[in-house]
Amino acid sequence: MIDLVYVGRISSEKGVYSLVDKLLSPVGYSIDVKLHVFGEAAKGHNLEIPDSASDLVICYGWMDNPWKVIASLDRPISINFSRFESMGFSIFESMQHAIPIVATPTQGAVSFLAEIPGLLFSSLDPPLNEISFLLHGILRNYEAYSVRVKNLSHKYITVDEASLSLWVNLLSQ
Repeated sequence: MIDLVYVGRISSEKGVYSLVDKLLSPVGYSIDVKLHVFGEAAKGHNLEIPDSASDLVICYGWMDNPWKVIASLDRPISINFSRFESMGFSIFESMQHAIPIVATPTQGAVSFLAEIPGLLFSSLDPPLNEISFLLHGILRNYEAYSVRVKNLSHKYITVDEASLSLWVNLLSQ
């Protein structure tokens, strides 16, 4: 079973509804995925999961620190299924926690992940066989992908404690 993790706002532009529909399709069941969803939807736009699929999609809602729960999973893989992502904070957070991530090729995802083959889908609406192929490729080399995304994350942030304190002091004035 693959522990697939989504962290973020639950909305159509984030692709969560589309992802759930794909995974709950008859072909989707064959991938053997459990989707862990951390986040909240806008009022009136909840993620409805049929009772028959409650063991395949677990909705945790909003949490202060979902990474503690995610760290308890066996070899989690994060997913970003957005239609638009300019910055990709959840992608960067996954990288910081050494969690491999697969993503649709949005601007934010490409800017973070293009250096590592096997992490970007070919389109904003990838077919299930491509989703399965990338997920299983990561599982076969999980530790290597974990190290690579963690190392790559250091390229994007190099703030030491003294610099951070300086910025906090400047902003609080």
